[in-house]
Amino acid sequence: MLSNPITTLEACWTNTLGSIPRKLITEVSLEDLKLAPEVFQFRSRPCSVLEQSQPVEALEKELLSHPLTVFRVASDIYLVDGHKRYETMKAAMEKGYLTHTTVPVIECRGTFKEARYQAVINNLAGSNPLTSEELEEAVWSLLLHGSGSWGEQTELRRVTSVDKNKVSKFHLLQVSMRDQGIDPTQYTLEE
Repeated sequence: MLSNPITTLEACWTNTLGSIPRKLITEVSLEDLKLAPEVFQFRSRPCSVLEQSQPVEALEKELLSHPLTVFRVASDIYLVDGHKRYETMKAAMEKGYLTHTTVPVIECRGTFKEARYQAVINNLAGSNPLTSEELEEAVWSLLLHGSGSWGEQTELRRVTSVDKNKVSKFHLLQVSMRDQGIDPTQYTLEE
């Protein structure tokens, strides 16, 4: 059976809890960021390509005025939110539109689960919010790697505004799959 990237990364985070430096990260080089879209990105649509329609200085100011959200796992720094801005910044750097070698970040210092919730919360607002299908897929994934308790289901409903009947249905389906010897972590909601 294939290892699940969420479970693997969470285990790594748990094993290195005592080694996280006290100082918060406020900026990082784009090259130092690790991507784990299957863990922190709940969007199924591709990122848009860079279209340079404004002066270089204005583009640079715009990109650097919105920090990326990151989460530390051992010595690695993972991108939690801002995948579209990350891709735009990389393209801007490659084309010479962005001269900074580091970008501003906000470090998520909660638990692994809280970092994943933060990825969903940050993508509920803004100019390009998650679609209802992406949001339901996010709830499916968060339920898979949580306790499934009523408290957790209530928190998911509060954070995502997904209907309580759907959240309960997803949880019951996952329990039923486990009871039948099927590993629900190997499936997306769509499947």
